[in-house]
Amino acid sequence: MAKDKRRFDMDKKPKKANYLLYPIMVVASFVTLIFYRHKIKKINTKGLKPPYILLCTHSSMVDFNAAVKAIFPHRPTWMISIEEFNRSEWLMRGVGGIAKRKFTKDIVAVKHVLYVLKKKGIVIIYPEARFSLAGINEHVDKALGKLVKKANVPLVVMRNHGHFIQSPQWCKHPYRKIPLLSEFEQVLSKEQVENTSSEEIQKLIEEKLVFNDYDYQHEHHYLVKCKKRMQNSHKVLYKCPHCQTEYEMIGENTTIKCNHCGITYELDEEGYLHCLNGETKFKSIPEWYLWEKEEVIKEVRAHKYHFEDEVYIEELFKPSIGLVPLGKVKFTHDYLGMKLEGTLDDGSHFNFFRPAIEQESCHIEYFFKNHKKEVGPAIDVASINQTFFIWPINYKEALTKIHFATEEIYNMAMENLKGE
Repeated sequence: MAKDKRRFDMDKKPKKANYLLYPIMVVASFVTLIFYRHKIKKINTKGLKPPYILLCTHSSMVDFNAAVKAIFPHRPTWMISIEEFNRSEWLMRGVGGIAKRKFTKDIVAVKHVLYVLKKKGIVIIYPEARFSLAGINEHVDKALGKLVKKANVPLVVMRNHGHFIQSPQWCKHPYRKIPLLSEFEQVLSKEQVENTSSEEIQKLIEEKLVFNDYDYQHEHHYLVKCKKRMQNSHKVLYKCPHCQTEYEMIGENTTIKCNHCGITYELDEEGYLHCLNGETKFKSIPEWYLWEKEEVIKEVRAHKYHFEDEVYIEELFKPSIGLVPLGKVKFTHDYLGMKLEGTLDDGSHFNFFRPAIEQESCHIEYFFKNHKKEVGPAIDVASINQTFFIWPINYKEALTKIHFATEEIYNMAMENLKGE
């Protein structure tokens, strides 16, 4: 079969950040981090040198600056989501980017990682494959331990603290003023990797990536005086803990209110939640978020979960083509997986299906720009060869719930597979 020339070239060999761009990256990163009062705490790094794998928590754009600073003077190679190349392929290649479709089992990307390490490089991976949604760690791929074991190089983890509070996903700007800290830790030396099973490495990775930005704020008594602390927070805190109603929360300025029952919470400067007209069910945003997750898990396990909506869809091709609008189709998410089906604008029938067993999690964007520069909640649905972005039309606030449900449906699918 002839290769589709519209597709992004995933086979192109990656390189370290080039010599012209790297000094710019370094200067920009160090200057930015001085402004944000950033510090790095290095743990067990004596004798550490490339090649190694660096796994980082991911909360905001400043994470990249922190990684550049942490590995200086060595040049990085990054695992980067394919849509970022759409904005500027030469730049993403130039800074050392390896293209990857989110939440796919990509053998080519693995080969690229091993190729870079063989060339004595440093591969930086954000294993959660998206920004933190509530200032805590998210799901990570269960094959990371196998990758580290196969690579047979040191494993380093960097936990970033304060980055989420500085720029939460529901309202990234203006940046909040809070000191930032990164813990850069060599978790396993090469010799330790050789003597540790992939299962043990996986468990260690998941333990070392745990963080909670609000605990960090509380521990250091940092105050956040920004008046937009809860602006659009209903994107994440979509369910009322009092009346249980979904999608009727509204976050504005420093408060979030349920339009169904009227209950209102305020986030104070210290990062604590207070109910202004009733009992305080949750004292922090992560507590509320994890409660929502448990509610979705119960719904999924009771076989009551089903989501469908009409969505606007675009397909991502190589950067010279970009996102191509296709039309409106029906999106269904259930125990089988994710399905897109309908008649496109050109009159052709469209059918795309991603089985639940192939999708550990999903990538959501609360403010994603399409080809018309319109901003809205979007879901990234991808296979190994294709990437689609879909914008729900009627249930725009359902993304966080879909994110939770995808992970639990995958867990059930894996349990059924092992049972068979």
